[in-house]
Amino acid sequence: GKRAFLQGSAHIYLCNFEGIPNLLSLVEQRKTLPYDTLVIDESTKIKNPSAKRPNAYRRVVPHHKHKRIWALTGTPAPNSLMDLFAQTRFVDGGFRLGRSFSLFRETYFSPSGYNSYAWTEKPNAQEAIQNRLSDITLTLRSKDWLDIPDTEVIDIEIPLDKNSLTKYKEFEEELILEVASGEEITASNAAVLVGKLLQFTSGAVYDTDSIWHEVHSLKIKALELIVKNAGEPVLVACAFKHEQERIRKAFPKAHFFADAKTESAQKELLRKWNAKEIPMLVAHPKSVGHGLNLQHGGRTLVWFTLTFSREDYEQMIARLSRRGQEDIVRVYRLMCPNTVDYAVATVIEEKKDTEDRLLKALKLLESY
Repeated sequence: GKRAFLQGSAHIYLCNFEGIPNLLSLVEQRKTLPYDTLVIDESTKIKNPSAKRPNAYRRVVPHHKHKRIWALTGTPAPNSLMDLFAQTRFVDGGFRLGRSFSLFRETYFSPSGYNSYAWTEKPNAQEAIQNRLSDITLTLRSKDWLDIPDTEVIDIEIPLDKNSLTKYKEFEEELILEVASGEEITASNAAVLVGKLLQFTSGAVYDTDSIWHEVHSLKIKALELIVKNAGEPVLVACAFKHEQERIRKAFPKAHFFADAKTESAQKELLRKWNAKEIPMLVAHPKSVGHGLNLQHGGRTLVWFTLTFSREDYEQMIARLSRRGQEDIVRVYRLMCPNTVDYAVATVIEEKKDTEDRLLKALKLLESY
């Protein structure tokens, strides 16, 4: 959260990315920040150099008046080295990597793909960037300092039945899917197709009116088996709302982070989870992926549908695999063979830009 305190004669302000309204308010009142040290947690939230939030931060951080500025993150470059630019500019005002993102990109990356849509690292770019940041970078790996149990990733293969696989392949090739009601669902382009195929493997597909149509219940059945064998609380990561609705129907005792609308409700939900009073907690990775301690409530995480975001993927696992966890964390990934599920899993392992991941997944679809 956010708190200000006095340490010796230095005024220090700590905030996460949601502390921006407080900072802006302070600037309006005082014209400058009355702190010697500024620390921002989860700095990847300002990794986009063109977003409003990092630019707002830049306006309220007079670097020449602050003795120390720290940016904290567990995933400094979740997508590519480009993610380092805005975070570094926040810390040093653009001294090491420059103030212009376009110039930074042209210096260390080369355009590739159709109409220069993608960018690839130039030879020795990583080494050059690391050398420029070495004097202001401090790396602490939790495994070197904390006694944290290992994490075991287990892929649960869920083959589509013959009828579903046939529909999947037809949808993949023709961009048109006919559901049980007789309605046709169309993917307007290849990019939309990836999302639609992920919906298909998860068990239901949305139409143009945002109404979902179930195509199979294979992953629901697989989740039932995991819960039965686990014999302890299970954390489930979902990508689509229809997944939560279907899980709610199949598991009446499950709790959903989305139902906790207030801060007090969220705190009570987390208390129950860590007290092991909740058999199943279902959440979207972005809603619980940062800052929450869930390690005391269980050791089992199930990915109903994988995410393209490596940051969301790693941060979600880190909710259980962190200090205070006493058991090996088991991460189950529900995967349909010969589908987009494995394409996404492959892309997650590569630190690429989000757009590159999407294009990579499209190419991998052909091989799968």
